[in-house]
Amino acid sequence: MCRAAPKVAANFVRMAHGPARNTFFTADPASQASASGRFGFNYVGIAGRVLKCPIPGSVPLYYLAHPHLVEHTYTASEAERDLLIARGYRLNGIAGYVFNRPVCGSVPLYKWKVIATNKHDMTIDKAEHDVRAANGLNIDLGVVAYVLPVA
Repeated sequence: MCRAAPKVAANFVRMAHGPARNTFFTADPASQASASGRFGFNYVGIAGRVLKCPIPGSVPLYYLAHPHLVEHTYTASEAERDLLIARGYRLNGIAGYVFNRPVCGSVPLYKWKVIATNKHDMTIDKAEHDVRAANGLNIDLGVVAYVLPVA
């Protein structure tokens, strides 16, 4: 499984828009181009690599958006997905496949919510996560999933 995973993985691109820093993540180059050209999102970096199709031990990374809050969020938890849908979010699909525990040299994908804007963001950068978690401006939501490291 570990040797096959990089062959079916794609960069999980992190993009941001506006002063509220609304973030968007995608492994699909067409979605990245649309977010950039049509909606004004800017490339921030790569938040790991996600699988393009499921392999044994992987789980879906659900992509949800709230139509009125202009908010995007991601979860590998079916319970959180269902709770968000009950709160008005729409399931926009599966962003990729990830792991819910460390495997094959995977790295944590950290998630937090910005208190002032109610927006979610994620990173694989532990130093960035630690600053965000400690600065009092965010609610630390911990590890959302484990992704493959950037090659």
